[in-house]
Amino acid sequence: MATLQERVAERYPDLLPLLNHPQVGPLLRQAVDLNNPISEGSFMSKLRATSWFRGQSASARNWWVTSAMDPGEAAQQRRLGQESIVARMRQLGVVGTQAEIRTIREQMLRQGLTPDDFWVTNAIMKLTAKGGRADIGAWTTTATQLRAIAEGDYFKVLPPETTRKWTGWIITGQRSVEDFQAAISIEATKRYPHMAEQLKTGMTVRDVVAPWVEIYANEFDTTPDAIMATMRKHAGTPSRQLLGIKDPKTGQTRMPTEPEAVRIARSQPQWAETTNGKQMQNEWGSTILRAFGKRV
Repeated sequence: MATLQERVAERYPDLLPLLNHPQVGPLLRQAVDLNNPISEGSFMSKLRATSWFRGQSASARNWWVTSAMDPGEAAQQRRLGQESIVARMRQLGVVGTQAEIRTIREQMLRQGLTPDDFWVTNAIMKLTAKGGRADIGAWTTTATQLRAIAEGDYFKVLPPETTRKWTGWIITGQRSVEDFQAAISIEATKRYPHMAEQLKTGMTVRDVVAPWVEIYANEFDTTPDAIMATMRKHAGTPSRQLLGIKDPKTGQTRMPTEPEAVRIARSQPQWAETTNGKQMQNEWGSTILRAFGKRV
């Protein structure tokens, strides 16, 4: 003989979690009573009269009625709802478990929403907080773009949580990439207050430091991009001094002068092996020989 839970699950599966509800529970027991069950119409009439049912939103009430009175239609809506959520997750580039997808689907159906509605998109975005949920799609594309702006233009490594929040905001339309750029520019003025005036004009940290990086790169027979890549990856690299040095007189941080940028480059042991370094050593050698009356 089937248990009470099994009988309710078979006839009103969506209402099974309410079996112990003070208003709905007794009605479910009457509906599946083995000796004297009430009719489906009577059950729905009494259910609609409860304060619990009246307290539900119109879309939720419609869903409860559909799931109770037309299980076949409810099953069809669940199937289509699940497919649409999976498609939306694929579009966003977010991976979810079957249990997570079912949870979002049920809430979507009860609220009368579509996968493009903000609540559904936001629920999908929240899955990324659990880690390992990003796939190829809007999520990965946006997150990659934000990290490229932060690291490439502002020499800032974005914490995972910051990346997740901003990616979610942008995908759901709450913020824009321009908003992100404005926010990270403000943050950069705190790290590099001596660049504040330039940053306020719309320049990036990369723009501000570019002239000094070019001088440094010329000394090392390489490209400015190669130097900047090293500056981003290694916090202790000497070239990071190009972002600002302490003035020996005032003690305040400022941008280096051109001679100081050259001096920073030439103070590195590797500089001696560059074309410029070797040429300078040859010139020094010739000067010394001439000083001792030797021909060169």
